[in-house]
Amino acid sequence: MQIADTFDYLVGHWRLLRVLDDHLGSSSGRFEGVASLHLDEGPRQGWYLEQGRFTVRAGETSASRRLHYLACDDGSVQVHFADGRSFYRLDLGAGHQRALHLCGEDRYEIETVVLSPSRFEERWRVRGPNKGYDAVATLERVDGSS
Repeated sequence: MQIADTFDYLVGHWRLLRVLDDHLGSSSGRFEGVASLHLDEGPRQGWYLEQGRFTVRAGETSASRRLHYLACDDGSVQVHFADGRSFYRLDLGAGHQRALHLCGEDRYEIETVVLSPSRFEERWRVRGPNKGYDAVATLERVDGSS
């Protein structure tokens, strides 16, 4: 499924499930919560926020993540960390995309696939000297948001 404008597609509220398989440690688990992209910084930019619970064998804890999204004229989105550092460019025009983020010796491979107008998936493969995990996140639009 093709997406004309990645930013417009992502705006709104999403139910989120992320399953993480840690190949190096014992932190394999799952994150369940909500994600939203809010317009609050001017035209065609805003904050993406995840909030929920991360469950591992040892127990459960609250977890969150915040990213800044900036819409680009070509229909893609430039994603930045909350502190302003560049993360990666997301372009769902073809309905899927692979991106790469290098952080020191760590390599983050991110594949995003649009499954429907109200559902998409992110597949993460992270490798480095002290990291080795795969994660799959499924996001499903919450009724009434867009």
